[in-house]
Amino acid sequence: SPHKLFQRAYYNLPRVLLLIMDEQRMQIFVQEQIMELTTFGGARDEDVLH
Repeated sequence: SPHKLFQRAYYNLPRVLLLIMDEQRMQIFVQEQIMELTTFGGARDEDVLH
């Protein structure tokens, strides 16, 4: 019945949302790590130049 289908979709929704949120969090984490590495590398290069 349509009601049962809707119920099943509703129960599966949180899991899907958690997966999407985890993926976004991972992407943000990776981007932050890259930013830290590049800024840290840039600072070190400046120290070498001076």
